[in-house]
Amino acid sequence: MQYLEYILTHKNELSLLFDLITTIAVVVGVCITLIQLKQWRNEARTTKRSEVAEELISSAYNVSDALKHIRNPFSSIPKDKANDKRYSYEVRYKRITDTGDLFKELRQRQIRALAVIGDKDVDRSVNDLFNIRSEVATAIEMLADRAEESDYSSEDDETKALYKKLRRKMFGRYSEADEIWVIQERAIKTIDDKLRPIARLEAR
Repeated sequence: MQYLEYILTHKNELSLLFDLITTIAVVVGVCITLIQLKQWRNEARTTKRSEVAEELISSAYNVSDALKHIRNPFSSIPKDKANDKRYSYEVRYKRITDTGDLFKELRQRQIRALAVIGDKDVDRSVNDLFNIRSEVATAIEMLADRAEESDYSSEDDETKALYKKLRRKMFGRYSEADEIWVIQERAIKTIDDKLRPIARLEAR
């Protein structure tokens, strides 16, 4: 009876209290929802960065292997092509054209990585791989044009030095003396070092 009288006497205060509790509950619920939404967005962003990083690493290694194949100093020549001095150059140039899809995929993943991850060092390293392909292709073309001229003894020192440099670009030695290889190895290392922690969800 006293309880009922208390409620009747303080019904306005109790109504305000209930309204306050309801408001607090709504605010807390909204805050929890916003926090959960933010966490979900962060998790989605982290997952996307991981996928993009993994894809670019994969493409970079595939392209690196292709460049090694292009510059492989050892190749066999069929008997019927033994006297064709342009044959070895044509074979190497075909190797370059055969990498078209690999480099197309690398470019697409490079653009995506720049948008999602935004690492400028990685972007420059990918461009280094494209530049290597261009330099090797140019070297092969220039050497193929002079394929019939095996004797450079009559050329001036500058021309001799140029064609020597072109041969070094075309044929890989895979050592510190191989300028192309040094650039390629550094590019792959940068891409791997920068993106592997993101791919493994070790970096935010």
